[in-house]
Amino acid sequence: MKLKRKCGNRAGFTLAETLLAVLILLLVSVIVATGIPVAKNAYEKVVLGANAQVLLSTTISALRDELGFARNPVVEADSVTITYYNAETGIKSQIAKDGDGKIVLKRAKGTMATMDPRPLVSDAAATGDLYATYTGVAYSGGCVQFTGLRVCRKDSDVDLTGLSSTVQIRVFAPNVVSAGLIYEMTTTAPASADPGTTDPGSETPAGGE
Repeated sequence: MKLKRKCGNRAGFTLAETLLAVLILLLVSVIVATGIPVAKNAYEKVVLGANAQVLLSTTISALRDELGFARNPVVEADSVTITYYNAETGIKSQIAKDGDGKIVLKRAKGTMATMDPRPLVSDAAATGDLYATYTGVAYSGGCVQFTGLRVCRKDSDVDLTGLSSTVQIRVFAPNVVSAGLIYEMTTTAPASADPGTTDPGSETPAGGE
């Protein structure tokens, strides 16, 4: 008799227990569904910021390399274009911005008007529709200064690096072939050069070899 009772005992979950289990499952599903997009957006922001920092550093290096051999730099009337000659090749060049605000480089074969601009930094370095731009450029006392240098995303002028930098590129000897260059990031005007400082090798003493 006892064995028969045990075999016939088929009691399961009550309705309340079933509803509670379904409710818990729904809550877990909502938390997971909400958390995944948030985590994805946070990851994308971190990656985007890192790429922007890399592009900004690459742009500064490209400006440094390009202007390191600049002679007779002149800022045009638009205050965003600088024209100069390469001290080694004598080729007339320009750094400017295109219609989208991207930094471009021109090299003259005849006149500047016949030159198609090319990006200062290759498109391969500008991942995720990123591009580098600046607000203005000035030249004074052997120092080329780019204000508002930043990295933005296409169709947006928001600075992705978290700061809008003023980059100063100092050309020690802008009128000789052996032009040297340093650069620094600052938010103040460049310090005046020491009158006693000269560029080693820029001048040959009279009667020297």
